[in-house]
Amino acid sequence: MMKKLLIDDRDQVFVLFEQLRMQDLFNKEPYSDFDEEICRMILREAEKLATNVMMPTYRETDIAGCTLKDGRVFVPELFRELWRSWNDGEWRRIDLPREIGGQGLPLIIGMAANEYFEAANLAFQTLAAMARGAAFLIARHGTAEQKEKYVEKILSGKWTGTMVLTESEAGSDVGATKTVAVPNDDGTHNITGNKTFITGGDNNLVENIVHLTLAREKGSPPGTRGLSLFLIPKYRINPDGSTGKPNDTKVISIEKKMGLKGSPTCQIMFGEEGNCNGELIGELNKGMAIFFTMMNESRLIAARHGASIAATA
Repeated sequence: MMKKLLIDDRDQVFVLFEQLRMQDLFNKEPYSDFDEEICRMILREAEKLATNVMMPTYRETDIAGCTLKDGRVFVPELFRELWRSWNDGEWRRIDLPREIGGQGLPLIIGMAANEYFEAANLAFQTLAAMARGAAFLIARHGTAEQKEKYVEKILSGKWTGTMVLTESEAGSDVGATKTVAVPNDDGTHNITGNKTFITGGDNNLVENIVHLTLAREKGSPPGTRGLSLFLIPKYRINPDGSTGKPNDTKVISIEKKMGLKGSPTCQIMFGEEGNCNGELIGELNKGMAIFFTMMNESRLIAARHGASIAATA
């Protein structure tokens, strides 16, 4: 049956409404505006988009892959239509709080909907979904100015965001990070370093990309307790919110992953010319604790990847 191409919907219904009884949430705030039928309808729409639009592109986009030219990444051309369809459905917003521009549904419904999308075209979905966590982190930890500058642009799909922590000699041992942040007179920092394994590190679908990047301010303690988190846009942002000049970030290479050739997992050099500008988010030396807002959810997503791929195998 067509509905079995991707995810066993009977299994989803059992887990959501019989085992977990998530419908009990709808008797409480902030979920009292929703009910079981709304959730089932959302999952049916997710299945339609995944089955009819996303899944037919998977083979072709994997063959096409990503290309790197002059420090910029070009994703498969079919991703443009997928990006438009996914953004039109506002799937990035469904489980985010209303006060930051989300629709306010429980996180578990967003997880279930994304299970369809990942089963249909995981390479595209790793690019599309990463921005959600970036927007949520900024909304939780950013200043009022940072929230105004970044959150809605990311949620709208005009911009996207990434999680940047790994270095060639600082993988499991993040405390060995060598990326340096030097304070500027205007309160920003000058960033210099080389980061790798950046999911969605670059693409030609959006106007700007916001890199949430761990770095160490000179003089900060060693290890993770001396790391801070910085917002580094690919292009600097003009006072009116428009995209400005390049911010001295350069893609060095794209990882080649079997079955994920359409996913731009990148190595990026920050500050090769000494002119990469970053904004501190949260307190100095608290970057690791702040980053867990995004990292903890990413661990759930990684587990969901496995379930999605297994379901469609």
